[in-house]
Amino acid sequence: MDNGQKYKIILSPEYVSLKETVDQLRSEVSRLLLERDDLLLQQCPRIESLYMVEFGALEYSVYKAECEYLRLKRKYEMIVAKINRQEKFEIKDIETALDIEFKDYEDKLNQRIKDMNAAIERNNFSKLLTDAESVEFKKLYRQIVKRIHPDLCYDITDEKLRLFNSAVTAYENGDLTTLRAIAEMTFAITSDNSENDVMETLRADEERLSGIITGLTVMIVDIKNRYPYTAKEFLEDKEKMASHKRMYERQLTEFEDAKIRYEQRISEMI
Repeated sequence: MDNGQKYKIILSPEYVSLKETVDQLRSEVSRLLLERDDLLLQQCPRIESLYMVEFGALEYSVYKAECEYLRLKRKYEMIVAKINRQEKFEIKDIETALDIEFKDYEDKLNQRIKDMNAAIERNNFSKLLTDAESVEFKKLYRQIVKRIHPDLCYDITDEKLRLFNSAVTAYENGDLTTLRAIAEMTFAITSDNSENDVMETLRADEERLSGIITGLTVMIVDIKNRYPYTAKEFLEDKEKMASHKRMYERQLTEFEDAKIRYEQRISEMI
């Protein structure tokens, strides 16, 4: 045999086929992970911010009026009960009892103010990317996902996990500069070790990745079927937005009218 003759490794058709299948599954998982994270970290927060800016104040007014109506209604019922039992009572004692009973309502009102402030801050300070930057942004994030996502990197180290979490934070904040740096770092610390792939490992990867795809698909459908993503449809339709505002305005009027009725009843009794 000629000493210059080169030996060629011939891979089995089964190995080649299975390797291609696993590579396709990995690609699909990375695509679905990007879609999920884009929904959770970019689209949904942006939709919620827009919704709160458009409807937050009106929603708060409606909820506040509802709480005040329910409190007046409960106050009226407590006074009626005292009168029917011919018990002496002080309005201040009833008010104290109502403060305790309606504490959860007050907490929810305060939380809505916090949510409103957070939404306005996100809307005012979110970083806007150009179309070209947005394309690069998603491309970089998908590259990072394929290289060091815990679901795709079975031997991930603590340092790689920290790097990936930093990438998630950068993606959530629209931080293209940081994402570029992380992408460069992941390229340097990862390599394709296909020589270590064996049939048993590939079969396990095929089953594991198929399960991940099923789970991610269900999760994405669920995200798109609930708030805030469902608000996207009428935020993009001026007529639907106007109709939504009219609905809140009607509710506000109804609660305000109900408050007046109970205030009159209470005034007549005391």
